[in-house]
Amino acid sequence: MTVLQVILAIVVLAVLPTLGGIGICRLLKTKPNIPKCLLTGTIALWSVSQLFVVPMVLLRASFTAASNAILLVQLIFAAFGVFALVSGTKVDGWMRKLGSVTEPKEKPQKLLQEEDSRLAAALEEMELRAIVREGMKQIEAKGTEGNAPADVPSTNVSYPAFGFASRSVTVEEEATPEEEKAPVKVSFGKYRLSGIIALVLMFLIIAVVLYQSVVLRNADEDDSRFVVNAVEMVRTDRLFLTNPATGEELSKFAGELSKDALSPWAVYPASVARWAGMNPTVLMHSVFPILMIILVSLAYYLLSGKFFHEDLGSRCFFVFLLWLINIFGYYSIYGPETFVMIRSWQGKAVVASFAIPMMLYMLFSVYEQPKSRGRYLSLLAMNLCMCFLSGNGIIIGAVMLLCYGIVYAIARKSAWILLKMLLLCIPNAVYYYLYTLVSAGKI
Repeated sequence: MTVLQVILAIVVLAVLPTLGGIGICRLLKTKPNIPKCLLTGTIALWSVSQLFVVPMVLLRASFTAASNAILLVQLIFAAFGVFALVSGTKVDGWMRKLGSVTEPKEKPQKLLQEEDSRLAAALEEMELRAIVREGMKQIEAKGTEGNAPADVPSTNVSYPAFGFASRSVTVEEEATPEEEKAPVKVSFGKYRLSGIIALVLMFLIIAVVLYQSVVLRNADEDDSRFVVNAVEMVRTDRLFLTNPATGEELSKFAGELSKDALSPWAVYPASVARWAGMNPTVLMHSVFPILMIILVSLAYYLLSGKFFHEDLGSRCFFVFLLWLINIFGYYSIYGPETFVMIRSWQGKAVVASFAIPMMLYMLFSVYEQPKSRGRYLSLLAMNLCMCFLSGNGIIIGAVMLLCYGIVYAIARKSAWILLKMLLLCIPNAVYYYLYTLVSAGKI
């Protein structure tokens, strides 16, 4: 493994998906940043790969054709991301014409009008209180009618803003003795010292995990299936038509290969290894875990925002505790910690450590904005991504969508949300039906 090969693998695994994520974030009307673009681009690539790799597998196409198709999709995503970054106004104009992922216009305009009216009322109330306060100060200065009146409490006027946040306008006054005795909170800009410390701890433990994944040797018995499948694709130029246990070339999908044909995850690391000129075993054990550790950390950081909102310290400490528990949690080869750290290159491990948290995050987002088309498109992409990763992902994705659809329908008192979730489960039903045909030898 040379330095050039590692650089090529990183470009394919991280740089190209990040560029593609820029364009997708612009389409979804979300503010792009590098972590979010990496997540978005990777999920989009895996979901689109599921749509065209499965037909190629079932039609007995060659591995070279499937690999070139994935590379072509990556290059198209990256080119669109660069175009969106350079000519963002044109992309916004196209999406306004299509109207496919933009938010309804009536609701933001109504919210703006409500905010303006409440702001005007708040300012009027502040002016009245300022006049009263000025009069009280004049009475106190003249010393009329005995003792001076007590201090008037500070004015704090709040009015709702967009989302969960609220804006407030405060008239500053002299601090009371209780406020003077309060402990001083050290901060750096808008972040407190505790948040900075938690951020440093999070980066330190992620660096330790990355170091362990690169330097130490990780092995798992299931590599005899998942890693061997990738190696045999490169060697024979066939897709899931080689018995990983015996090396026998098959004419039909048999055994576990029936599930792999409908969830062709091994095609992706094998393709990356082919483009980088590396052995798939080396890529999956040395390079790919780095990407997965970063993706898992970003997924849980996003998910923590649903519980702690914009509290940097709590969110970073949440991720820190997550990795701390995983480091000391290798008590069984079937434990969740094993899937996160020891066998992160396997499809079912990616489902457990990355796809399920991201699915939860997107379901929470749909609950917050049930009328956003972009949220449902993201949920569909995540569902296809789970189908691409593992046969377990096909079942787990459908169960999560249906369960949350029922909860959302009851909470929102609307059957439309449940209907939308049922529609999102159509790919799962199709892949399960194809699996029954493949396992029966009819395809």
